[in-house]
Amino acid sequence: MAALSSIGRGTVVRGNIRGDSDLDIHGRVEGSVVLGGDLLISESGLVRSDVTARRVTVRGAVLGNISATEALVLEAGARVVGDIGAPQVGIRPGAPAAGEDGGGDKSGYAREEAMTYVRRTLGAAAIAAAAILVPHAASAEVALKAVTAWGKNFTFVDMYMEWVKRVNEKGKGKVRIDYVGGPEVYPSFEQLEPLKRGVFATMLTSTAYIAGALPESNATWFGFGATPAQLREAGLVAAIDKITREKAGVTLLGMPLQMKFNVYTKKEIKGANLAGLKMRTTPIYDPVLKGLGASTLTVPPTELLTALESGIVDGFAWPGVAVTGPGYARAVKYRVSPSWWVGTDIALMNAKAFDSLPADAQKLLVDTMIEIEKEVPAYFGAKEKAEEQAMDKLGIQVVAMSEADMAKVKKLHWEGGVEAFLMKPSPKYGPGLKKILERFAPK
Repeated sequence: MAALSSIGRGTVVRGNIRGDSDLDIHGRVEGSVVLGGDLLISESGLVRSDVTARRVTVRGAVLGNISATEALVLEAGARVVGDIGAPQVGIRPGAPAAGEDGGGDKSGYAREEAMTYVRRTLGAAAIAAAAILVPHAASAEVALKAVTAWGKNFTFVDMYMEWVKRVNEKGKGKVRIDYVGGPEVYPSFEQLEPLKRGVFATMLTSTAYIAGALPESNATWFGFGATPAQLREAGLVAAIDKITREKAGVTLLGMPLQMKFNVYTKKEIKGANLAGLKMRTTPIYDPVLKGLGASTLTVPPTELLTALESGIVDGFAWPGVAVTGPGYARAVKYRVSPSWWVGTDIALMNAKAFDSLPADAQKLLVDTMIEIEKEVPAYFGAKEKAEEQAMDKLGIQVVAMSEADMAKVKKLHWEGGVEAFLMKPSPKYGPGLKKILERFAPK
């Protein structure tokens, strides 16, 4: 086997590494590392999966488990997401405290793209605990790791985190969920792959973030106000679950996130007419925005306020729970009502991890998710109502939509959206999902 010596700063290895010699990592490794020799992960080093070596020294970040056959040393600044095992474990002075997450306000949108990859950390006490996270004869409790596509201070994750809390309360001695972190652990668009590999067991994500691999998940965006409970009752969860298991080895637990999405503009509009306006968009909005005459641009959330103030865009489509928090409200004068879209996002789990659980633990996870789904509309509805009241106080005027306006919007979303986001990318499964959704479609 070829000798390994060093992976330089800025170098990215997108596969696994196997070798018998020593290795220093100053760059990034997307896969696992298994060595017969010693491993050093420097301050700039990052390994996104499990690590096994004779002696391991960590100054950077490991987003997986660490197994050292002789010794493990965590230097000051080391960040580890996962369990560790070694005959000897050393902690250098200044090692970070357990569970740091940096705080921040509840909305967190302005921080979306500024987060570092790793903030979840293990200190001395946590490392001691992690080192003994092995099955005991007296306890059959199974620990499952969880991540979210947004940081834990985002309103989006609230009901998923409530699910985690309730599972942990009800499942004591049986199953527990350990929240690892958000996009600081894995970038939002890259979380599906480690879920498939079992690096963590469950995640909350946007269907937009996984649409490349699982376009069928977009079906949850075409319920036109049907609640998560109604979508489940119609068979949508079971249908998508069968597909995600087959294509990606993940199971659909449920839908703990559903919000209204709306249009906000600097210029007054008359009904459902956006002719001449430049609108910030993401692909799911395009059939409606373009169909109503707008030109569209993709603008990162961190740059949206500047784009509004400088005239790069005249308005934007955005979730109704978070317009004032990021400061966007001060740059617009109008909002339409009723809202134009209802988006429903999902919680997934590694299928092998789910199937390996005892039947009563599986039932606990699913039943608790169903319980949460029933509460989702009221929870986010209250958030949206409070946001509307805050916008009213700021003087943002309401542009009322007539029944004809809303019929036009829904028709564009259904006909253009289903074709673009279900039928075209998934000719095999799209028709079946469309059939389920037809009961909710505009007539």
